Amino acid sequence: MADDNVTTTRWHVTENTTNVEVTRRQTLSIFINLLLPPVLTTVGVTCGAMTILTMRTKYFRRVSASVYLKTGALNDILALLILLTAHWLYLNQPGAFVRTESSHLMCKFFNFYGTGNIDFGMLLTVAMTTERALSIASPFCVAKYLSVKRAWRIVLGILCVSVLKNSHFLLASDLVPEGRTDRLCDTFPERIGPGYEAFLYDVWPWIHVTFVILCGITLVVNNSVILYFVYQSQADRFSGGQTWRHLVPMLIGESMLLIALTFPFTLHLALLAIRIKYDSTIYTDPHKASAETLVFSVTFYMLYSNKCANFFMFCATVTRKQGTWRTKFRE
Repeated sequence: MADDNVTTTRWHVTENTTNVEVTRRQTLSIFINLLLPPVLTTVGVTCGAMTILTMRTKYFRRVSASVYLKTGALNDILALLILLTAHWLYLNQPGAFVRTESSHLMCKFFNFYGTGNIDFGMLLTVAMTTERALSIASPFCVAKYLSVKRAWRIVLGILCVSVLKNSHFLLASDLVPEGRTDRLCDTFPERIGPGYEAFLYDVWPWIHVTFVILCGITLVVNNSVILYFVYQSQADRFSGGQTWRHLVPMLIGESMLLIALTFPFTLHLALLAIRIKYDSTIYTDPHKASAETLVFSVTFYMLYSNKCANFFMFCATVTRKQGTWRTKFRE
């Protein structure tokens, strides 16, 4: 009898501890989901608009890199206004989204556009840093290969790649079941068939992880090329050691920023796909569901904070010296 009482007491203590942890996670998730989206949207839209206005000035219109910056800023603004606003509205006012037979169409768009928007932004950053590396490694090829028209063609190609890569989300996206509070839409591959289910859980996550890693590696390589040639050059246009000291933290920071803010969400989704395949209680068990909601929220907003950081990275890229604007971007 005494052993039974001890076991019962321990069970109640464990249960109470678990309930406290669940409550804390839920409270923190509610706090994050309520406050962060409006802040990110306000800052991101303001900074994106300032970037577009700056890139439309007489000087920057002639610089091919302005194409990537303008397109990237518009891409960030649309993501914040459309995707993040809808996400914030659902988490705080779920009744605003009426469940109908056509709700899946909205989610097909959100999932397709959401992942495509992220890929598009990353590829724009990679294209821009590649142009920087080429312009500084071979200045004579700039006029021949790096033009505004060519930049627009590259942007169109990047858009096509993003559309093709994420078109499968148009197949099985729908509203999440009532009671789930981590997101508005999700993908339900079992509705299509075992082939698509195997692709989404076993293949797609690692395709996306590889894509993000390759983008990060390319970014690091491009910035390393820039740093190498700046370090080797003692010409006045590179301002010698002063420019080197300025570029080192900025370029390293630019590379690490994209990786640090983007990769956690990508890795989380990949691991989540594996867990869902072997554990069907992730969203039904309160302990697991609260942990998943909190991790998803943190990594999700890290991803969107990158859309706000692009403007500040651009500001760090441009310096005014001796009355002349000097940038890392060369025509």
